[in-house]
Amino acid sequence: MTKHAPQPSTTRRMAWAVALLAAASTLTALLLGGWLVDAGGVDPPILRIAPADQNLNQDARVTVHVFLDRGGTLRAASWGVRYDPAVVLAETCQFSASFTNGACNASAGLGLIRMSLVSTEDLGPSVDVAAITFRRHPEA
Repeated sequence: MTKHAPQPSTTRRMAWAVALLAAASTLTALLLGGWLVDAGGVDPPILRIAPADQNLNQDARVTVHVFLDRGGTLRAASWGVRYDPAVVLAETCQFSASFTNGACNASAGLGLIRMSLVSTEDLGPSVDVAAITFRRHPEA
């Protein structure tokens, strides 16, 4: 008797395997225009996605927000958001209107969204950087 892999359920819980790569190698601090950025201090910047858990049924779509906490005097940064492309597809990525110098690429690679920003002002303790719209993969 042969065993078959279980069929994917119609509801997939995405405990954001959208892994924010907020590691030091991903959130890159830059020396820009004479501003020295200390991203490795006692309280380094943190990226988070909210809401963190989602349920997607059939062809459902969901928008999540990417927040930068403790960005403070950060002037430039670049990072990636990874997700499981067998479960969800990234449809759009839109930077917050408060950022005029930012780029968001929802199709940077299979399972990868790339974001970069440059700011001339303090970012504050927590800022909504971008909104990403995901939809359930048709075969998930």
